[in-house]
Amino acid sequence: MEPPNRDHLWGLGTVDPGEALPVTTTAPAGALPGASAEAPLSVGAFSATVRARVEATYGARGVWVEGEVRECTFAKSGHVYFTLRDPQGTDIVRCALWRTARVGPRDRDAVANGAHLVVHGKASVFTGKSEIQILVDAVRLAGRGALLEARERLKAQLEAEGLFAAERKRALPRDPRMIGLVTSPTGAVVHDVRTVAFQRGGAHLLLAPAVVQGPTAPESIVAALARVASVEEVDVIIVGRGGGAAEDLACFDDERVVRAIAACPKPVVSAVGHETDFSLADLAADVRAATPSQAAELTVPAAAPRVTALGDAKRRLWRALKERMRLAREELREGREGLDPVLERVREGERLVDALDASLRDRTHARMRDGKRELDALAARLQAVHPAAKLAAQQRRAHEFELRLRRAGERLLTTQARDLQQCASALAPLAQERTAAAREDLARAAASLHALSPLAILSRGYSLVTNASGAAVRRADDAPAGTLVHVRAAEVRFDARVVAAGGETEPR
Repeated sequence: MEPPNRDHLWGLGTVDPGEALPVTTTAPAGALPGASAEAPLSVGAFSATVRARVEATYGARGVWVEGEVRECTFAKSGHVYFTLRDPQGTDIVRCALWRTARVGPRDRDAVANGAHLVVHGKASVFTGKSEIQILVDAVRLAGRGALLEARERLKAQLEAEGLFAAERKRALPRDPRMIGLVTSPTGAVVHDVRTVAFQRGGAHLLLAPAVVQGPTAPESIVAALARVASVEEVDVIIVGRGGGAAEDLACFDDERVVRAIAACPKPVVSAVGHETDFSLADLAADVRAATPSQAAELTVPAAAPRVTALGDAKRRLWRALKERMRLAREELREGREGLDPVLERVREGERLVDALDASLRDRTHARMRDGKRELDALAARLQAVHPAAKLAAQQRRAHEFELRLRRAGERLLTTQARDLQQCASALAPLAQERTAAAREDLARAAASLHALSPLAILSRGYSLVTNASGAAVRRADDAPAGTLVHVRAAEVRFDARVVAAGGETEPR
């Protein structure tokens, strides 16, 4: 079935999208007639009436509708539920693609958030909510939506840079000390991760609150990821949120978030949306988890299996050790049986060695005793002629001589002192006489010397005249006129200048 011309995509015929659905003048079979205020319709009756008229107009031949796919959900049953949105406005219409619909795999795969599709199907009304929905039986790819196109361009760019390469993926730690969690503190992710972690044996969780929806979400996620990655104890980080519409999950396709996850120094597990949701953050993360609960299962090691595995390993190790010991005992027993002849020869050799050792020990002891006796005799002889012995004897003789000499000296000094005292007593009167005579001689010599002293002459009124060189002036030639002379009297000294030779001098 080929889609009609673009001018008629809103239905068969020439119905304009802005016009109201055409209705027939007569009610279709089974529909309730209009009611008055006295006999109003119930909600169910009104919904059934609308459904009947919609199916009468677009139910038999179906309708072609074009729009952008949003809120796409793949149910476990195989059915696909999505919404078509008018790219130029806010109008939406619900669509359902049943698992049994005759739609090829390629066309079915084209149904994705952001895709621009033309779908065909019968129009009906979901009476539970009185919503118009199209039961899709044909899908055509009319072009890519704005969101999907931008997402695919960014995906191609980042993939070319190697951000999604498998060799960049890091293995998750087997026993993490602490798990970082970047998500909304009020969302279900925190509860799901905490519940699974508790069930699996417990783990340390560190929450980095972030906005995970809206225009501020990318910046908030990047900041929270940087904060939790800076904590040294954190070994692995979970980034995620619960499911939602494509607009709600768009922040995990933001380039800033994808690059921050790829550059994170710690391993990152991406858990965005449900199993059917797939974001660029999942491609950049080291591990992609279908749900936050699965992310907790991947990062938190289960305690029970590990305890069981440890018990099994201990039992296997003990069995292997016992078997190894048994084999070692058998090998030792076989080895000992083969070694018995050798051991007997070794024992004979040991007995011979013991006998030789005893004989050698006796002979050695005898030689040592003989040698000790010879050594003692030589030591005695050496002691007798040793210089130390002679030196000790000489020292004793010298000490005796020293004592004798000291005593003789003391006696000599005592005798000489006594003799000197006797001589001093005998010479004392003679010394007194000699001293008195010497004093008299000294007095006469002093009187004679004083009589001859120049000072005595000066005291009688004479004076001593000397020139500049200190020579005494005796003649007129020794001091010509104008000569400066020095005059010394008994109690005065002065300088004078000669006025005329042989005449009187002029005082200065």
